[in-house]
Amino acid sequence: MQLIKKKKRIESDSVIRVLVVSRQLAVIQALVYLGPCHTVEAITTRGAYAALQGAQLAIIDWTDVVEDGMSKATLLDVVTRSGIPSTTPDEFLQNPAAWRAHALAAAGNFASFPPARVAFTSFSGGVGKTTLTLDTAIRFASVTNLPTAVLELTHAPSSLRVITNIQPAADFYAAATKEDASILPRWRGVTIALFDYQVGRLLESEADRVTRMFKAICRRHILTLVDSEFPHALLDMLAPQIEKWFVLASPKADALNNARALRDALSNTPNFKPPQVIYNLVERFVDQFGKVGLDPALTLALIQDPERFDGRLGERVLPLIYPYWQSAQKGKK
Repeated sequence: MQLIKKKKRIESDSVIRVLVVSRQLAVIQALVYLGPCHTVEAITTRGAYAALQGAQLAIIDWTDVVEDGMSKATLLDVVTRSGIPSTTPDEFLQNPAAWRAHALAAAGNFASFPPARVAFTSFSGGVGKTTLTLDTAIRFASVTNLPTAVLELTHAPSSLRVITNIQPAADFYAAATKEDASILPRWRGVTIALFDYQVGRLLESEADRVTRMFKAICRRHILTLVDSEFPHALLDMLAPQIEKWFVLASPKADALNNARALRDALSNTPNFKPPQVIYNLVERFVDQFGKVGLDPALTLALIQDPERFDGRLGERVLPLIYPYWQSAQKGKK
């Protein structure tokens, strides 16, 4: 509590409305020093449900919630479906400023979107990983007008160079060697860090240089997406910096088996956070049976002309990165 009092109060013109269901006084004190906010406290499920209307952030200790006319499970479902950023008191107190940013972003203040570092990966090729990564980046950049980057890590010539038709220019290797992220090219509003394995593999013995460059790219961008084959030496170096992982699967038998194996492997590998699975390229009803034992966070149908990169796929993926993505767009309007 003393640590909170010593922190410099964060000033902001934007007032956020916060629902608090917690007996921890430190939560209220943190909100006071965080910046302008309207706090609504509740203790029962009925009270929390009523206060949720108009809230931009919900801080709920589920052990403190008292059931009154509504079960905790129902309230949790309502909170989840609302699109309002929600957290526990302990999570909130670890980084109050980040949760304030989530609240403002959910209300349509795009400039407040907190930075995110996300990786798309797979054992198998042909699962739509690169297309999905790039479409997600383009959608985020076009809607928010915020700095967005894609880093490619392959075992072959650059796929992104073929897709974007970016002519020989500064790639990840050149940027890392010169330690200058500003030289990376942009395509459709997205910074593209191309990677050609024949040259890029020279960085495999330079972990410090690789991690410094990745951190530099992240500092310059709000959303940084990594499109990587697995395993990859550079991905191992970057893993501690990546917050969210997606394993790509498709209806092919080998791709399904590989996705299950990679999901389990990453869940038990140090420095890698447990991934979510995206089941992509689903075309027929029978393809749905491939989801058994996969538990995908998202299922995407095969679409026509994905190379148009019109944001259809990215719009589906972004709620996995920012759960309030759709609410934020409504708030902007």
